[in-house]
Amino acid sequence: MSEKVSTPGSKPRIIRRLGPLGPSHHEKLVEFWELAVADTILQHPLLQVGIIGRDTKQPAWVQIDHIDLTKHIKWRVVDNPEKYEDTFKQTLKEQLDTKYDSPETQPSWRMVVFKLEAENLLEVVYVWSHSNSDGTGGKIFHETLLQSLNRVRDDKNDLVWENHLVKTIATAQNLPPPQDSVCNFTISPSFAVTLLWKEFRPQMFAPKLPPHKLRAPIHLTPTGTQSRRLCIDNATLQNVLAACRLHKTTLTGLLHGITLVSLVSLLKEEAPATIISETPLNLRRYVSSSPPGYPGLEPTKMIGNFVTKRDHDHDQVLVSKIRDLARGASSESEQIAALEDVMWSVSTTVREELQAKLDMGLKNEICGLMKVVGDYRDYFKEQMKKPRHATFLVTNLGVIDGGLPSETSSDKTQDWTIQRAYFSLAANLVGPNLTISPLAVKNGPLMIGVSWQNEAVDTNLGEGAVAGLKTWLNHIGSKQ
Repeated sequence: MSEKVSTPGSKPRIIRRLGPLGPSHHEKLVEFWELAVADTILQHPLLQVGIIGRDTKQPAWVQIDHIDLTKHIKWRVVDNPEKYEDTFKQTLKEQLDTKYDSPETQPSWRMVVFKLEAENLLEVVYVWSHSNSDGTGGKIFHETLLQSLNRVRDDKNDLVWENHLVKTIATAQNLPPPQDSVCNFTISPSFAVTLLWKEFRPQMFAPKLPPHKLRAPIHLTPTGTQSRRLCIDNATLQNVLAACRLHKTTLTGLLHGITLVSLVSLLKEEAPATIISETPLNLRRYVSSSPPGYPGLEPTKMIGNFVTKRDHDHDQVLVSKIRDLARGASSESEQIAALEDVMWSVSTTVREELQAKLDMGLKNEICGLMKVVGDYRDYFKEQMKKPRHATFLVTNLGVIDGGLPSETSSDKTQDWTIQRAYFSLAANLVGPNLTISPLAVKNGPLMIGVSWQNEAVDTNLGEGAVAGLKTWLNHIGSKQ
C-alpha cells in the first residue's frame, strides 16, 4: 500500500500542534527551577553538606564546594494523562526505597519534578535523609521553595549559580546546632534511672509482649515500602475540624482514634492486646531566636532535626471493648454508630496527652539523654532484637501556606502556589508498623499518606487503615 508524500510547495498536513512544553520552553523552565532550588538550599546549610563516618561512632558533617543540581533534580514529563498516576506512584516507591549516592560528596536530598505535558502544573517529589532533617524540615523546604519561585527571575547576580552548579556557603559557624546545644533539657534522677533501665535492661527482665497481628515481627532485610494516599477536600476538612473542636480534640487526636478503631475492627477473631501508637512533636517551639552562640538563628525557619515523640498506650480493656463493639455490627453504618463514642474518647485522650507533654516543656525529655548512648550502631542492633514497640504513628506537620486564595478572597496573590501537599515516610525496620502522615494546604485539601514495610505488615491491614480513614473522615465531614 502506498501513501501520498508531501512535495515541496504543497500545504503541510498538521498532525497536532506542539504542547506548551516545547524543547525551548522546557529548557527555560529547568533553568528557572534550578535557580529557585539554588536560592532555597543556600538558605539552609544542612542541605549543602556531606556526611562522613556514617558507619562509625563519630559521624561528621563535611563541607562541599559545589553542588551539581543535575545529580539532585530529575524531570518526568508525562505525555499521557492516563499514565500519570501510575508513573507517579512507581516513582514515589522507588524514591522512598533508594539510598543516597556518595553521601560523603553529595548532600543527601533529591527531587523528581513531574510535568503533565498539556498542563501548567508541576508535582514535586522531594526526598531527604533523616540525618539532614526531620519532617518539619521537609515542610520548611517547601515553604522556602515557594518563596524562591515567586522571587527568583532571570537575574542571577545575587546567586552563586552557573551551569547547574551551586557554590555552597555552609560553614561550621552557620550550620544549625544539635538540639542539645540550644534546648535546655532538665532530667530528674528518677526519670533517668527508669528510662535507662527500660532501654538497656537484659531481655530476661523485659515484659513479654503477647504476639499480635498488629505488632509485626522485625524484618532485618529491607523489603520495600508500600505507600497509599487519600485526599479530603477543603469543605469536608472544615467540617472535620469543626467536629474536632466540638469534641475538644485536634486532627492529630482524631486520626489516632480513627486508626485505632479501624485496625482493631479488622481483628474480630484475635485476642485483644495493648496497642501503642506514637506522635512526633516539634521541639523548635522551645528554641529561642538567636540563642547564645548562634546569632541570626530562627528556629521556625530552620531545617534540621528538632523532634521528639509521645507514646499513647491503648490498653487491653479498651482494645477488647472496640473489638466487641465491632463484632456486634452487621454493616459499616452500624459499626460507625457503635464505635463513634469510643473513637472520639480516644481522640480526646490523645489530645490531652499531647498537651500534657507540651506543658512539661523540656523537663524529663527523652532527647536530653541521647548523649548517654555512646554508639548508636550498637543501640539499633539491640533494638532489632526486641519486639516491635508501636503499631502506628501519626505525624503532626499541620498546615502549609501555599498562597491559595480563600473562598472570600478569590484573587490570586502570587504567580506560584501550592495546591496540595503530600507527606510519606519510608518503611521503618524497627519503628511502627504503619505511619499515618496528614498534611493540609491552607484553603486547600488535606492529603494523608499511609505507608508500611512490604511483607512485614499484612497488606490487608494497611489497606484497611486507608479505607477506615476515608470512611470515617467522609462520615464526620458530611455533617454540618
